[in-house]
Amino acid sequence: MESTYLNTAALGNRQLISSSLYRIGMSSPPFIDPESDELDLAQIREEAFPLAGLIVLFGGAALLVFLLALLFPGNSLLGGVFSLVSQFILAVGTGIVLLYVVARGRQLADD
Repeated sequence: MESTYLNTAALGNRQLISSSLYRIGMSSPPFIDPESDELDLAQIREEAFPLAGLIVLFGGAALLVFLLALLFPGNSLLGGVFSLVSQFILAVGTGIVLLYVVARGRQLADD
């Protein structure tokens, strides 16, 4: 028993975690290549591009509406409305991005 403990302690934390996951029948952690125990950069890229697309979509829409607010400097009421609409777009976009991240994380955990 003691020699098993010393052998697993020598493996290091990452290898210990991944080897214990294999022993109890669980799959490897997401974004880790099970063969080399290194980051799986291809999977990270696959997950990052849709997330970046959502961020750019809502950020661009909010920026567009905020630029419309800057076009009407004399009419403070219209500028204020456009400013509030851009903040609302950012708030809704943040919520949608967070929901996407949680839902995608659950899908990856099930795989």
